[in-house]
Amino acid sequence: MNILLMEDDPVLSDILLDFLREEWRVDYAYDSREVYKHLENTHYDLFIFDINVMGQNGIELLKELREFSNNTPTIF
Repeated sequence: MNILLMEDDPVLSDILLDFLREEWRVDYAYDSREVYKHLENTHYDLFIFDINVMGQNGIELLKELREFSNNTPTIF
């Protein structure tokens, strides 16, 4: 399973990455720009997005992805 995590808190992201990487392949993005970079090269089975990120927040990002028919399950 490929997971993409978008989280701007470095401490929380480290904790989540350590836990998730025990079982799955996880890429990390600090903000929505990095999410788009990852999406150019990789298909993901799950998104885990922070709602309150600088710039485009997780909800806005997901709305935009849905407009482009990306129906990847997402957890906030």
